[in-house]
Amino acid sequence: MVFMSQQKQKLIIRFALQNENKISLDEAISIKGVDTYYCNERFHVGNILSRMVKTGILKRLKPGKFELIRTNKIPDEANQPKLF
Repeated sequence: MVFMSQQKQKLIIRFALQNENKISLDEAISIKGVDTYYCNERFHVGNILSRMVKTGILKRLKPGKFELIRTNKIPDEANQPKLF
């Protein structure tokens, strides 16, 4: 089963790969398919980026700026939020 946040993480990874492994929060929000929230998009997309930092996919350079450090790991279900 593929979670929605996994799909969004893959879109973020794909974007970063096309932009010298760098991505900002504002760029992540602008990616079609990542910002599907009707309000507080900075908060929700920021949470996705935060989970990616915790799993070692991204490295936080400074507030709102990230670098892709590991591309061989596909986000797994263990780090995804659970509803039930």
